[in-house]
Amino acid sequence: MGYNASIGQINTNIGLRYEHVAYDFYENGKIQKDKSKVYDNLFPSLTLNFNVAATNLSLAYNIRTVRPAYEMLSSAVRYGNRLTYLAGTPNLQPTYINSINGGLLWRNLNVQIGYNHYKDDIFFATDQLDSDPSISINRFANVRSRNEMAASVSYSPTFGIWQPSVSVTSITQWLDIELGHKPKNMNGTILYFNMGNALQLPAGFLLRIDGNYSSDGNFQNRHMKSSWFMNVSLNKEFAGGKWNVLLEGNDLFHTMRDASWFYDRQTVQYRATKDNTRQIKLTITYRFNHKENRYKGTGAGNDEQQRL
Repeated sequence: MGYNASIGQINTNIGLRYEHVAYDFYENGKIQKDKSKVYDNLFPSLTLNFNVAATNLSLAYNIRTVRPAYEMLSSAVRYGNRLTYLAGTPNLQPTYINSINGGLLWRNLNVQIGYNHYKDDIFFATDQLDSDPSISINRFANVRSRNEMAASVSYSPTFGIWQPSVSVTSITQWLDIELGHKPKNMNGTILYFNMGNALQLPAGFLLRIDGNYSSDGNFQNRHMKSSWFMNVSLNKEFAGGKWNVLLEGNDLFHTMRDASWFYDRQTVQYRATKDNTRQIKLTITYRFNHKENRYKGTGAGNDEQQRL
């Protein structure tokens, strides 16, 4: 439920959402009461908006939850390779996030800053097999709390047929973990830089050239290595929008990667993944009596579909 009110030039929205989630855990066809969960939660929210001349200012507070994917809750142990097994954590708890965010919007300039407190954040964790300590069991675990601050600045002007967009985002966390029976400081900042270019060409063609860069930095119990990539696309609509042809070239220089150091108690792991992200795609779309979906509802049901 929500309530809207105006106090002078300040527009206020106050909301309160109740959520009931029941999760039954079965093992070998029998329900496990100690692992089955029922959650009843209230999620308040508050939003303030007001204008100062041509500038819009906003302030918001909310509580939200992130529930573990069902795969994370599985009790099965799967074979990864001769030194690694994969397992779930049936008693994994959802993460609750208290957020406060402020924003400034002036013409084509958008500034956002926010602070998040994570309760029972979900981390990648590693155990050692009792019968053979050289074999690791990768699973997930809750960490009591983690604090994070995010700030972003984006600017998207228009110069004739060219519409560039630039955004810079920083995410800073404060966190201490245990490694080798000693505390390890995982404080740090990751920087993200995005540059987009849209060119309206003759005959209705739209050309896009986009680039993305992320720096080294710490996230949860991971030290992430830097990565960058560049995409190009050409788009054209025909027959009043019924036909759409999109030609894409993704990760043209094949530089996208996911490489991280993971730290957890007695183990240090380095994992690097470089997928076949460099590709050329041609997509042709035809719309049959396309109508806008007027349903605007949101709720726990949508989250459950995403978890599946």
